[in-house]
Amino acid sequence: MPQIETSDGSNYNGTPYAMAFSGSMALTGTSLGYINENGYNHVYQLSNVFGVSYNEFARKFAQAYSEGNFTQKTIYMWSGIDCLLGQCRGGAAYYPPGTSNVAPHASRVLYAYSLLIPVDGSGIPKGHPVMTDVGVRSQSKRVASVISRDGIGDPSYYPGAIKGMFESLKSAVGDIGMNIVNTLSDMENAIGDALESSGISDVSGPIADAVSGIIDGIGLLGQTQEVLQKNAAEGNIIPAKSGEVRATIADGASGSASNPIQTSYHLVL
Repeated sequence: MPQIETSDGSNYNGTPYAMAFSGSMALTGTSLGYINENGYNHVYQLSNVFGVSYNEFARKFAQAYSEGNFTQKTIYMWSGIDCLLGQCRGGAAYYPPGTSNVAPHASRVLYAYSLLIPVDGSGIPKGHPVMTDVGVRSQSKRVASVISRDGIGDPSYYPGAIKGMFESLKSAVGDIGMNIVNTLSDMENAIGDALESSGISDVSGPIADAVSGIIDGIGLLGQTQEVLQKNAAEGNIIPAKSGEVRATIADGASGSASNPIQTSYHLVL
């Protein structure tokens, strides 16, 4: 995000994350703004044929965009419905169910935004320092050197080729598919193959604990994904309102506070 200093006190609201384009109900031009913790914030209407007065921040923000190089990535966010003179902008989804951009109007709409990612002259995205809050910027942490050893002298820990195990495991899991894992059995087979290829034959003690933990964790992720997909299809996802951190699942639906996901875990003795 560009750091902008102004003399009239105008500046970002909240914590700005990235520049973005948004659709709008304006007759001409393109909405340029930024995304913060509350969603999209309009700043400047590019290529607007009508005369509009902007504050110092908006002018400098538009200048920073015109002087930069960007690639675009489409993202979707829930927002209040965007209307002008009785006409409302359509979106990818609407809430509550059964509403739209025409009567009965939705209270929340899933709109598309084009995230503007800064790139260098070769089109490669630039690395950026981490902004902890407005005006306070700290550099990302960097690792100058890595120290490793095969064993730590404690028989409670396996000192062997752990790195090789996880490299093989990562490759095996990648072959299963992007949908978390198709079945828990597939995941168990993948871990077994990874251990074998790394020369680990005695899967007991701490190794068994670690393997079981991986299986249980990914199994729970798979359950969670299925519950979210089911609730999304049934309209049970309630979008976050202004000031809230995240969306919630309707009370009584699977995965809600009153009907949590139930699962089972491996017991390693």
